[in-house]
Amino acid sequence: MVSVKQAGSLSNAKRPLGCINTTIVFGFKTSIHSTDLSELVFTFGRMLASLACFVALASAVAAAPAASLAVPAGFTVTGITFTGTGCPSGSTIVVSTADKSAHTATYSQFYAEGALGIPVSSGHLTCTVSLAATVPAGYQLGIQKIEHRGYVELTSGAKVSKSSVYTFTGSTTPATSSANYLGPASQDIVTSDSYTAATTIKSPCGSNTALNIVTDVDYDTTVAGASGYIAEDSLDIHFQFLSC
Repeated sequence: MVSVKQAGSLSNAKRPLGCINTTIVFGFKTSIHSTDLSELVFTFGRMLASLACFVALASAVAAAPAASLAVPAGFTVTGITFTGTGCPSGSTIVVSTADKSAHTATYSQFYAEGALGIPVSSGHLTCTVSLAATVPAGYQLGIQKIEHRGYVELTSGAKVSKSSVYTFTGSTTPATSSANYLGPASQDIVTSDSYTAATTIKSPCGSNTALNIVTDVDYDTTVAGASGYIAEDSLDIHFQFLSC
């Protein structure tokens, strides 16, 4: 699934106090904004919004969409791991439903940026999320929905991109998703990938597996004087269950 978007510009260059943008306040570099008094007040407001947003995310996970089949007895997620430059140890938080059919991860350091004086390595970050699962006999796991939320702030001529690959361990069929954003821009971004029982990738029948989500964010600009960043703030994962 591919989407190319010409991002719109907002009159206020500061990031709005939306739920999507909250976690970046804990990890963002001060090179993006000035540090005058108004900025400090704005940043404090974003920190308060972060706390409120985390509660909202937990509520959203609890209200996960209905799966194709009910969650089968014996299904569980035994572990969730994060690896990569965009999700170092201590930079993620996970909220899960009681039946383990839905999960929300939030990030504090998953952003790619570019500007004069910023190392090229800061323009590409990656994160692999792996959800190990026990699947009972007669069932397969599928993806019902994966939703990425984030933010872009770009000057004219700046370009960023985000791409994801979804796979189940033991299955060779991947699903992919990508989006490109062009400056000028200062806005929330959402990439939502939904699947039916017929279109989802599937885990092997009755076999323990892991859903692997590999996401890359890139600052792709070579235009002189351009600058900006793309941030991945949170990730929603909803499983569906299929008979086999």
